[in-house]
Amino acid sequence: MPNRHRAVSRNGYGPPLRLDAAQRSHDALPELLVRTDQVRPEAVEFLLKRHQLGFVGVAVLAPSAEVVPDLRRLKAILRYLTVEEWQQFLDAIEDYRHKLMMRVIYELGCRVGEFVRIQLRHLSFGRNTVYFPAENTKTGKRRVSHIPAGLMNELKSLLRREGRMAQRSHHIHRADDYLFSPGRNPRKRYTENRLRQIFAKYVILAGMNREYARDRKGRVLHELTIHSLRHSHIMHYIHVYKLPLPVVQKQVGHTTLKATSFYLRPSDEHVGQAYEQARRYQVPVTKPPQALNRVEASSFHDDTNKPNHT
Repeated sequence: MPNRHRAVSRNGYGPPLRLDAAQRSHDALPELLVRTDQVRPEAVEFLLKRHQLGFVGVAVLAPSAEVVPDLRRLKAILRYLTVEEWQQFLDAIEDYRHKLMMRVIYELGCRVGEFVRIQLRHLSFGRNTVYFPAENTKTGKRRVSHIPAGLMNELKSLLRREGRMAQRSHHIHRADDYLFSPGRNPRKRYTENRLRQIFAKYVILAGMNREYARDRKGRVLHELTIHSLRHSHIMHYIHVYKLPLPVVQKQVGHTTLKATSFYLRPSDEHVGQAYEQARRYQVPVTKPPQALNRVEASSFHDDTNKPNHT
């Protein structure tokens, strides 16, 4: 990314790189906002490298820059699809390849920057797994994620129709080919922005294009982004399918269990379901004692009946 702006930090660390927040996409709030008076230059450069790989949205702001809305408050709200909304979203996708891509991202629980770098050599058809090399992950650590057998069979059928896989075995003709490519050249991968556009298109078709905030220039920030598929995977497999937290942590590549435990907070629909179930039980209302309804039983406003202890 070009270095168009420079700003001197207040803490004397020198001139770190600075990016104008307006350079970010209109449809997504940056995942991380960095002020030049709060972080060392080497940390800024590291974050910008991760941004170039598509793993993190970064806006490096000057000390006087105003951030609207408050990112800390917005990130406390998990933006994900419910199980019903996930099915509604899939029903709106007419392109079979696009539907496959969205399903793979959801089932792997991976980041979009990790998904677009999946090559055929990363697939284990016998074990139904996808290998993410360390250089392709946000955390810089390799991992293996599992995919449903039925979805893996669909991927094999697609590869055989395209002539990229042997008909009667799991032999791959060109292992360096990307799993999905935007055109006829399998050596060219999708870009992260193109995946975001595809996702946004079907969110609109599904009638779920909800606005949740506006930035300081009045541009709409949409509630659902393609990263919501990762949030949806974690929320569904923790709350609906009841998988243990360490299992989900390993699948999605969180470095600490604390990061995964953030998703333990009850979702809005779970709170609603719990209250709905609780309110099905009729709690009997105990009638108050009759004496409380008589005027002479109360001494709060009548001191004439009080005994004289003098």
